Amino acid sequence: MNKSLLAFKLECSLIGIITVLFFILSPALSITFGNLVFGILTAVLGLLITAKTIMKRPYLQVIDNLAKMLLVLTFPATLLTSICLSFSSIMTANTYVKWGILAAILAIFGVLLLPFIKIILMPQSQIGWQIASSILLMTSFFSTSLNAFQYLKIPFTLNLGSPIIWILIIGNFTIAIYLMIYWGYRLPRLKINTSVNYWWLLLAVVTLLLNMGLSAGSWMRLLTNFDLTLAQNSLLIVLFTIIWTGLKEEFMFRYLFLWPLASIKRVSIESRVFWSSLISALFFGLCHAQNLTEQGVLQTCLQIFAAFGIGFLFSVIALYTGTIWISVIIHCMIDLIGFPINNGGAFSGNTSWFLVEFILLTRIIELIVAFLLIKNKNNQRAFSETFSRLRRDESKLLK
Repeated sequence: MNKSLLAFKLECSLIGIITVLFFILSPALSITFGNLVFGILTAVLGLLITAKTIMKRPYLQVIDNLAKMLLVLTFPATLLTSICLSFSSIMTANTYVKWGILAAILAIFGVLLLPFIKIILMPQSQIGWQIASSILLMTSFFSTSLNAFQYLKIPFTLNLGSPIIWILIIGNFTIAIYLMIYWGYRLPRLKINTSVNYWWLLLAVVTLLLNMGLSAGSWMRLLTNFDLTLAQNSLLIVLFTIIWTGLKEEFMFRYLFLWPLASIKRVSIESRVFWSSLISALFFGLCHAQNLTEQGVLQTCLQIFAAFGIGFLFSVIALYTGTIWISVIIHCMIDLIGFPINNGGAFSGNTSWFLVEFILLTRIIELIVAFLLIKNKNNQRAFSETFSRLRRDESKLLK
């Protein structure tokens, strides 16, 4: 057994022990039953996991990878929870001591994540499992880890101005980028492919910007009272929207998801662009199903369809230009600029006929533009530029 695997198993065991002990002996901390279950689950899975990436029987390999995906969901949060529980008795309201302990907690958390990264994440060699592990990490690492700080029982608030929030966000992105580089994928370019036709690109961008009219509420207002405004929020909220909505979603679905899919060789460039963009867009749409807890079924279905259409064109643009930054900028503009509305968003409240008609019309336009962009023979060279540099070594492309 190598040292990293031994360290990881030891960490998982300690997580289970610490969680159970504090649940039994420290009722004042109000450890939830869910945290207890996740702590025990992490310990059990950690002890059963193996470092071997190839097994004689395929179904054992699938079971092993599924266990690792569960650990991607549970380990970071339960690890941070265990660390916070261990420090809860010495925490104080004194500002300097408090932030010193918080810095120590984050430093220990970072160091103890290393065996997890080396044993669970880095060995993934199949594209499907690479995508699953990186997406699960991006969707769960930040949100689930934040809950751990409640057990410190100190009077401080985790708001957008807290450095803890931004440290966890930066850490999340850093791990995902490191994994993609380790797996052999190149980072998206900052500059656009040299073979791009800027008229086609302009058509795609203008089509995407039509989404700014989603919050108009009616055709009359959209066509006669064009009063787009920047969202009236604080600078921190605007920055958080840019990083945690626009950048994170494009990073996840147009890089972590799209790049590995596009690296799979197919019969033609067209099919390679189409299928990788389609699958990425489908998952991008389905990820909005989580909003079902905050809005109605019809609104959620419309949002899923809307996300699918815009996600498909975003994906095609990313492969056409070789960069995700155009999609990031447009995504942020759509999120931050729109018609002033009184409710929580275009999909909040009652569903109007305008919303249904607008989504159907703009999605049809987006899909038509995306298909034309893919089918145009003169655009194939730009797509080829992207495919030629998805990975550091083209001989590693999986067929």
